[in-house]
Amino acid sequence: MMTTTMMVHLFLAFKDQGISLQSAAVIWGFAMGIGGVHR
Repeated sequence: MMTTTMMVHLFLAFKDQGISLQSAAVIWGFAMGIGGVHR
């Protein structure tokens, strides 16, 4: 699934930049919500 792969890469990129886990989780949830809407 292309979307899942992109999300993983985004998540890893955020971790590399030192974004807090809480912020990453919020962004992840937001992205997953958009993905659900587009499905």
